[in-house]
Amino acid sequence: MRARNIKPAFFTNELLGTYEPIMQLLFAGLWCLADRDGILEDRPLRIKAELFPYRDITDISRYLTVMERDGFLIRYEVDGLKLIEICNFKKHQSPHNTEKSKGYPKHQQIQGSHCNQTLTPLSNGEITVTERPDSLIPDSLIPDSLIDNTPANAVAVLSKKPKFNLMDSVPDLDQQVAADFLAVRKSKRAPMTATALALIKSEADKAGITTAQAIAIAAGRGWQSFKAEWIADNKQQTNQQQDNFINKHTDRSWRDGVDTRTDRSWAEG
Repeated sequence: MRARNIKPAFFTNELLGTYEPIMQLLFAGLWCLADRDGILEDRPLRIKAELFPYRDITDISRYLTVMERDGFLIRYEVDGLKLIEICNFKKHQSPHNTEKSKGYPKHQQIQGSHCNQTLTPLSNGEITVTERPDSLIPDSLIPDSLIDNTPANAVAVLSKKPKFNLMDSVPDLDQQVAADFLAVRKSKRAPMTATALALIKSEADKAGITTAQAIAIAAGRGWQSFKAEWIADNKQQTNQQQDNFINKHTDRSWRDGVDTRTDRSWAEG
């Protein structure tokens, strides 16, 4: 594992602050496990062994899924290798110049990144100082708002870009559902784009539902996006809870005293 930086704003982030303490610790631990590109192998058991060797924790994969839903990381697979890419890693970390990348393929090289700006509050509008790599970097007092490197002509071009309309792109989507979903994404600083919608459509096809249904599920559960495996995980967890409840509360006392021999010896004589 590598030494990484942590800022005071980590503890006041609006989303991280609502997580269980063990999840916050897990997220910080992922920084230490990731290479200089912010990528590590998606191996929940190995992650547990590295970060929590003395704790009995079985929910690492579920915690990772929640963090992916909230835009803190991306879980993906390349040629059978499962990987995790931490969003905005290089914005908040300054790896030592001698640290080498492990050469994992980046998510955006596969299908386009859908990381959002959820991590922005962690910087508190500050700029990371990189003169002292792999050390506790002091916060800069220069707010991002005072730095404007965008050419004037680029601003003019961007201002003419048509605004994405979710209702036009998904005609069968209920207007209230669309408003609720956009509100969820806005709260997590994830603007709705054509690329984000394309990913939702792809996952909806995998789940065997329409795009409108996928957006409705995401809006109802407070998800900024949708993945087929998320509803599969929830269904599996619900079934397991139901089985546990049945096994716990089923009255089996009627079997007490019943001879369960199957060789029919009880009938002899």
